[in-house]
Amino acid sequence: MRKKLLITALFLCVMLSAWACGKDGGDNSPSPTGANEAVTPTAEATPTPEVTANPETTPTPETTPTSEATATPEATSAPEATPTPETTLTPEATPTSTATPTPKATPTPEATPTPKATPTAKATPTPKATPTTKATPTPTGTERRKDSDPPTITLEGDEVVTLEGGVWYKEPGFTATDKKDGDLTKSVKVEGEVKYWHVGTYTLKYSVKDSDGNVATAKRTVVVKARELPEPIDPGPMTIYLTFDDGPSGYTQQLLDVLAKYDVKATFFVTHNHKEADDMIIAEHAAGHTVAIHTNTHDYSKLYKSEKAYFDDMNRMADIIEDLIGERPAIIRFPGGSSNTVSKKYSKGIMTKLTQDMNELGILYFDWNVDSRDASSDSPKNSTKWWDPLVNNVINGIKNRTKNGKFSVVLQHDVKKFSVAAVEDIIKWGLENGYTFKALDLTTPTTGGVHQKVAN
Repeated sequence: MRKKLLITALFLCVMLSAWACGKDGGDNSPSPTGANEAVTPTAEATPTPEVTANPETTPTPETTPTSEATATPEATSAPEATPTPETTLTPEATPTSTATPTPKATPTPEATPTPKATPTAKATPTPKATPTTKATPTPTGTERRKDSDPPTITLEGDEVVTLEGGVWYKEPGFTATDKKDGDLTKSVKVEGEVKYWHVGTYTLKYSVKDSDGNVATAKRTVVVKARELPEPIDPGPMTIYLTFDDGPSGYTQQLLDVLAKYDVKATFFVTHNHKEADDMIIAEHAAGHTVAIHTNTHDYSKLYKSEKAYFDDMNRMADIIEDLIGERPAIIRFPGGSSNTVSKKYSKGIMTKLTQDMNELGILYFDWNVDSRDASSDSPKNSTKWWDPLVNNVINGIKNRTKNGKFSVVLQHDVKKFSVAAVEDIIKWGLENGYTFKALDLTTPTTGGVHQKVAN
C-alpha cells in the first residue's frame, strides 16, 4: 500500500515540475497534443480502480489516501503549464508504466481466498453424510410404526381330539394369518408328538411369528384311550373258527362259494397285495364274514422296524377296509404270528412291545391253535397241487383242542389253491361230527392257546 502511495506522490511531483517549467517559459498557449499526452498518463496512473480492490481486503482506512490521490484531476491543469517541446519529459513520467507493477499489486485475487474458502464445498461432505440415508432407511421409520398385533392361528377340527383303540392321529389342519404378512400357514411350527399306540393325553403346541416379531400360539389336546371291549363268551370246545391269511386273491371267490354252500362263516385277515383285494373285501363283508387286519404290505423289514412303523401299516390297512365296507376292524393278526422270531432282525423286543400295546389299547389279536401247515416248508411250492396232509393236519388239530376242552382256531391261506380246495372236506367232517363253525368277533376269547408264546 505504501508503495502505491509513493508511486502516486512521485507522479504528482513530476507533473508539478512539468507545470512549473511551462509557466517559466511564458508560453501560455497550450498545445492540444501536449495536453493529450500529459493527460494520458493520468489514465494510466489511475490506480484508483486498483485501489478500490482494497475493499475486498477490507483495510478501508488505508485506501482513503486514494481520495487524496484523486488530486490527479488538478494535474489536468497541466495542459496550461506544459509546452509541447518540453513535454517530452513525459517519457520520464512513463515510469508510471514501470511503476505499473499495479498488476503485481493485484494480489487482491490472491487476497480473495474466497475460492480457497470454497473448501466449504469440500467441507460439505453431504455425500459422505448421505449415510444418514442408510442409517435412516424407510424400514427404520416403519419400525417405529411396526404392527403390534400378533398373527392369528386357527385350528381346524376340535381343540380336544379323542382317539380310541390305536386309531392313528391325523392332523386336522390349521391356518395362520397376519394383517401385515398375510398367510403364514407354512411358517407354523408344531411341537409335540402323539404316540397313538399308547394310552395317554398328549399336547400339541402351534406357534408362528410375524416379521415384526409378534408371536401367536395355539394348543390342541389329543386323548388316546383304550377301546371298550365286551365281555368274552366261551363258545365251547365244539366250535371251529376257520381263518384265512394273506388274501384276497384269485382263489377267494372259490372259497366264498364253498362257505356259502354250507352256510359257514369264516374270518379273513386281509392284505392289499392283490388286484382282487377291493372287490373281494366287499364280497367277504357282504356275505357276513369277519374282515380283519393282517397287514398292508406284509414286508417284515418295514413292519417290525418300530412300534410306530407297525401301527402306521396297520392303520393304512384299516383305512382301506373302512373305506370299502364302512367299518373299522378291531381284530388283527400279526404277520408271522405273535411268536415270530423273524422280527428280531429288525427290532429286538418288538413283538413284546406290540403285544403289550394291543392289550393296552383294547385291540384283539388272534394267533391260532390249529395249523394246517399250508405255509410250511413241506407244503407244495405250486399252490395248485392237491396236498393230502392238509385235511388230516386240520382234523387232528381240532380233535386235540376238543380233548383239552378248547375251541379251535384254524390257520389257512386263501392265496394257495390247494388250501382253498381242502376247505370243503374240512367243513363236511366238522358238520358230520357235531361242530359249529363261527367267525371271530369281539366276544371271542383270546385264551386257550389262541395267544402263542412271544419269542421276541
